[in-house]
Amino acid sequence: MHMERHIPQKGECYRHFKGNRYQVLAVASHSETAEQLVIYEGLYGEHPVYARPIEQFMSRVDRDKYPDTAQEYRFQMEGEDVDSGGQERNLIMEFLDLDTKEEKVEFLQRERMNMTGDFLSAAAMSLDYVENSEDLDLRYEGLMHYLRTMIRFENRRGR
Repeated sequence: MHMERHIPQKGECYRHFKGNRYQVLAVASHSETAEQLVIYEGLYGEHPVYARPIEQFMSRVDRDKYPDTAQEYRFQMEGEDVDSGGQERNLIMEFLDLDTKEEKVEFLQRERMNMTGDFLSAAAMSLDYVENSEDLDLRYEGLMHYLRTMIRFENRRGR
């Protein structure tokens, strides 16, 4: 299956379809089965290191499980898909163009599966929200909580 795509090489950076970035450390062979494994490091937090069979690393995103994901492959080499960067910039611009916090909450809910770490960072900065987690889901939840708190506060004040 992976023969149709470029085999990962040491030093290359990939983006997981859920948004985190990873750098390939090596492609290794399992000592007993000879199965090829991609050894890769998370470019976030404490830089966790993982091993995954190359077939899984190179596989397509399961559309039944993740129907709203924009990315075609589980791991996409950075710069490989021109559309994903363009789409991310468009998501950020769409978010910044929204007028109310309520519209921003609706947008975040609607586009959740398309959000990357970079998008969440830009959205948080635009709202003067300081993120306090590396985990994408926790960052999303924190941003949503912040926005909802702001909405409640503004509604009490009567704007």
